[in-house]
Amino acid sequence: MSFRVERFGAHLWHCKGQLRGSWCARKQATIRSFRGPSTIMASAPPPSSSQREAGTEKYTSGYNPNAIKVQLKKTPETQAAFLVPYLKPGQVVLDCGCGAGGLSLGFAKLVSPGGRLDGVDMEEAMVQMAAKNAEEAGFGEVARFQKANVYSLPFEDNTYDVITGWGLLLYLSDPQKALQELLRVLKPGGIAAFISGDFGGWLYSPETPGMVAAFNYYKKLMAKDGGDPHNGRKIKRLMTEAGLELLHVGYRYDPNVMPGAMAADQFSKRIKDSVEKDGAIEKGWTTKEEVDSMLSGLEKFKSDPDPIFVASICEVLARKSN
Repeated sequence: MSFRVERFGAHLWHCKGQLRGSWCARKQATIRSFRGPSTIMASAPPPSSSQREAGTEKYTSGYNPNAIKVQLKKTPETQAAFLVPYLKPGQVVLDCGCGAGGLSLGFAKLVSPGGRLDGVDMEEAMVQMAAKNAEEAGFGEVARFQKANVYSLPFEDNTYDVITGWGLLLYLSDPQKALQELLRVLKPGGIAAFISGDFGGWLYSPETPGMVAAFNYYKKLMAKDGGDPHNGRKIKRLMTEAGLELLHVGYRYDPNVMPGAMAADQFSKRIKDSVEKDGAIEKGWTTKEEVDSMLSGLEKFKSDPDPIFVASICEVLARKSN
């Protein structure tokens, strides 16, 4: 089964193992952009397996100021509405891959008074920024942040009522191993909630050849950094294989739309870094001509009067058995 989306912001939902929506066709999902049709394969094959060992991954998106601004705009109500009814005052929550702490702060507010939010991230700078943001918001005693490895968390077994990770699993080379560690610190009967992007359904326009090439190259870099651009479609299976009871599965577009110009700048920076820091041309990942074409295409995308760049995301809520 497949679907044709004729208007922006379509929602899909999971029912008896199938994707169902308001439009059905055959095996392709065709998303019509404002400037022309864009064909995105719903069953696109995943890229080659991650090329880094667990614990050595890189965050492909990076932590540039614009990306951090987008992070800080995220709230539980817009990003994790499916989780909000399960958050109660007095609970202890772990937010893994917390970044600058935008969502973490929202979770901290929902479990107050009497609760606690622990946020962990692999980047010390993000941990410090999250702690500063919590302090300035008056939640320094409720929200605590520290640098930690998701494969070896510094917490006791059965510590948390809720564990969550926004955009965590798609940047990991071994998400199953990470999930097992997260479940170790989750209490029996506790809630696990994850949101993961899937680059197979992202929506962008205009589709200049350079932009298309840049998008595909970015996915290639994600794999080399240890991630999986198509993780979103796999998180339901990850949960069931871990023995969790599924409570909710959803598929949608990110309501916090990244401005097209910002997305172009983010892609451009990562492409340039791959050449200057990773030696991409010398290693045969790409060529100078391809890089020039991608950067030119991104500039054309950025200069368009109304560029569109929207992420497709998958969400899962599950319960650990007692």
